[in-house]
Amino acid sequence: MSLQGRAREAGEMNKSLLTLGRVINALVENNNHSPYRESKLTRLLRDSLGGNTKTCIIATISPSIQCLEETLSTLDYANRAKNIKNKPELNQKMMKSAMMKELCSEINRLKQEVNVAREKNGIYIPRDQFQQEKAKKKVGM
Repeated sequence: MSLQGRAREAGEMNKSLLTLGRVINALVENNNHSPYRESKLTRLLRDSLGGNTKTCIIATISPSIQCLEETLSTLDYANRAKNIKNKPELNQKMMKSAMMKELCSEINRLKQEVNVAREKNGIYIPRDQFQQEKAKKKVGM
């Protein structure tokens, strides 16, 4: 990779980290707007940042005195991120019998659509969907 390419890549990383810092600040301060869309990184981390997933952050620091400024900055960043309040939710569990019933009804619906397509006499719409469409047309008149 050329020197120019590395510089561009470093600039993009800095932009993403800067945006991540702004998103973290907005979430900690409970602002109405969080700039998730301003970088790919924050778009990818949207669910983890104040969403409904559990989040873990690992801050890598150095004991060297030459890295003191970076270490302090990293610890400040991690501390702010620690203050984000997520609302983790448990995935909904489905009973096997309910899932089987749902899948069987889907299979039956697809079979009816295939039969209609073979006979080439129109399209198949499930009865409840047809009733809903009919009701909508009556309300619209």
